[in-house]
Amino acid sequence: CKSELAIRIDGKINPDFKINNLISKDLSNKFSKKWNGICMNCGLFQDFLIFNLEENRKFCSELKSKDLATSDENFLKFPLDKEFIKKMENIYWEKRIRNWESFFTKKNIIPKNALFIRPMFGAGPEFISNTYGARVGGLEISEVCNKTTCNRVNNYEPLNGQIHGYFEGDFLNNNNFDSIFVYHTLVHCHNLDEILKKLKNLLTRNGFIIFSDEITRKPSNPFHNLHFSETIFSNILKRHFKFVYRIDDCTNNKDPNVINYTTKKDAPDFLVTNKKYI
Repeated sequence: CKSELAIRIDGKINPDFKINNLISKDLSNKFSKKWNGICMNCGLFQDFLIFNLEENRKFCSELKSKDLATSDENFLKFPLDKEFIKKMENIYWEKRIRNWESFFTKKNIIPKNALFIRPMFGAGPEFISNTYGARVGGLEISEVCNKTTCNRVNNYEPLNGQIHGYFEGDFLNNNNFDSIFVYHTLVHCHNLDEILKKLKNLLTRNGFIIFSDEITRKPSNPFHNLHFSETIFSNILKRHFKFVYRIDDCTNNKDPNVINYTTKKDAPDFLVTNKKYI
């Protein structure tokens, strides 16, 4: 809502990488500080000390891949270990994809041109391509995940652009996606309304967007700028889209940073559209 009136929440960040080894001092000083607070106007729990557009461009040019900013050694090599992918997809993707398929079947939804924002290990594009014969493409902030998806899904097209913090690039010139799948991206953004408007502009008239893993509160994570609850997140989505559909229980992970802030104590996805499904 752009208001700066907030109740400040004390706390420190807890990075799992050495910030000064990866980005310049002027950026690391700002990145390593948090001014987390709850907005007194809209109720959104957020960081009020964020990068502007030029700072974010510099940040992304210095931190070329999110793989460099993690202590998880799995992301430091390619190809990824198959058992690691299997484990992660059992937690985060198998139930999610089954629930997507069930929802699509009930609502007679058939994606034909799909955009993926952070496809991770490629399970989503693979499912949409194989099940519906759809065209699939997308963007990543992890070079290892991008390579993994490209190798896994034959017709997956890596698109040109930047999706970490702000959305920029050639992919924004396309406005004929009938489906967009956004995974754990809004929590990293610096201008929420701007990104939602840009996503909406990419859609066909009756297209939809699914937001996954956006309800989470980890204020100590230096990458997280927005700390949504389900109520606040749903209210924000309703300002931009006519209809918001909840897809229940999409992971096998009972993370307290997630389930404590959702109405059903689960990890839901949210499908938004301007078309009413019967």
